[in-house]
Amino acid sequence: MAATEDSQNETLALFKNIAALDDNEVARAILSAHNWNIERAVDAFLTRGVEGALQPPNRTGSLEFASTSDTSGTTPDASELSSAPVSGQLHASRLSESQPLTPALAETSTPERALQPALAQATPSGVLGHLRRLLAFPFQALRMVLAWCASLVTRIMGIDRYYRYAGRSRAVGAAAVAELEENLRTRYGMTIRYPTIYHGTFKEALEHSTQRCKLVLLYLHSEIHHATDRFVREILSDESFIQFVNENFVFYAASVNRSPEAVELASYFTPAGYPYLAVVFASRRWPLGQLIDLRVLSDLDRSMRGGRDAPITATDVLLWLQNVLLEYGDALRTAHTMRERRRSAQRLREEQDREFQEALAADQAAERARREFEQRAREEAAEQDQRRRERMAMLDRKRAALGPEPEPGEHVVTVLLRLPDGKSTQRRFELSRSFRDLFDWAETSADIDFDRFELTTNFPKRAYSPASHSAMTLAEAGFKQRVALLVTEIGWTRALPDASGKADVSDGNGNVEQKHLEQGNSSESKKQV
Repeated sequence: MAATEDSQNETLALFKNIAALDDNEVARAILSAHNWNIERAVDAFLTRGVEGALQPPNRTGSLEFASTSDTSGTTPDASELSSAPVSGQLHASRLSESQPLTPALAETSTPERALQPALAQATPSGVLGHLRRLLAFPFQALRMVLAWCASLVTRIMGIDRYYRYAGRSRAVGAAAVAELEENLRTRYGMTIRYPTIYHGTFKEALEHSTQRCKLVLLYLHSEIHHATDRFVREILSDESFIQFVNENFVFYAASVNRSPEAVELASYFTPAGYPYLAVVFASRRWPLGQLIDLRVLSDLDRSMRGGRDAPITATDVLLWLQNVLLEYGDALRTAHTMRERRRSAQRLREEQDREFQEALAADQAAERARREFEQRAREEAAEQDQRRRERMAMLDRKRAALGPEPEPGEHVVTVLLRLPDGKSTQRRFELSRSFRDLFDWAETSADIDFDRFELTTNFPKRAYSPASHSAMTLAEAGFKQRVALLVTEIGWTRALPDASGKADVSDGNGNVEQKHLEQGNSSESKKQV
């Protein structure tokens, strides 16, 4: 109820600003005369003035609900089903003409009588009134032009009849429905029966009806309307009506006195009275925003009006609903079939897109692996090239450090070096030079790594390695005049004595053990592998 009052207060403030009215009672009376439809109220005020705007719009062609039981209190014996401004609306808008009005209803039915003093103050006369109307005319004209432009744009875009959803959650809609059901049980008894109401928002009810291939039966409930009690007891609680609606429709109900969404729906459909019952279908949706084109599929008022004066019963309502299903059932099923086909096609496209994305991801992963492999290969090649350049630079430094070859003489020895590939080379060294220079010369000549090679002599069998003999001079090794050395891989020789009188014994795995050799056994040597 608070939400309804807030909405009415906002509408009242907007109408006062547009109409330039200061009196709340006059503005409220004009809005009440036009069922709080601000567009109709503004149009009536601008075209007919205050007194003309207080006259409610004429409504013709009413239908009555049947009465099978007497009511007491202020509840009337009969009510009418007024014609709706849109097709397919079922509602009770006013009492039968044969029912006399109570004094209270008579007073409220003519608001202009009760507001004559206020009207006299709200409608200035004389020069002041003409001046006020003259000053307000440009603003009213500009407002009308802007409203016409907005209406034209919406018609061109095709959204003039669209309903805008509010951002409400399912819990809020379910709470509003639960409050309505509690009100029905409190007012009409705990045993009151009615069709199963969809618990959620109206938008969710439309989506649910689309999934179930059904139409939405919308019921707007008014707790203060005089025809509501009879409608609830005689039509809404009818067993045949309940069964038929539960089987063929998605039933959505909301109270205009409690639910803000019901107030918005009432503003969209503009019912002339309550209770309001309509078969609604969402024909299309606007791709941008919460907009939907709501259509009412049948006009019960028009179909029942031709030559019929009898009151409406639950049977009449059932007949109306059956005619709606007969008229639109095939089209609804066809639309549902087409929708399912589109969904199947969409699922197929999504499956194909998923498979394509998986294949694309696999190809991209393979491409990344190939690029990573090529990158590693390039990096390894660059590292190898860098190591090669560094080794070549090192060999150049060692070659330059050897200096020029000395002339033959007493303190010079000629070293003949046999390489692993069978080639040989020779060079003269001074006896004072160390084995480090000899290893550098052998390394630059054979381009080998002496971490895995050593120099050996045939007779006597000796082995010289950089780790053990780099500091030894050639004279200390006993070299004289001419010496032949072999470049041998470590592990190929076994038990070859070195210059210190030890034998390098290889176990075949590159592990060498040092053993002392006796002075008399120097002629015994181990087999070279």
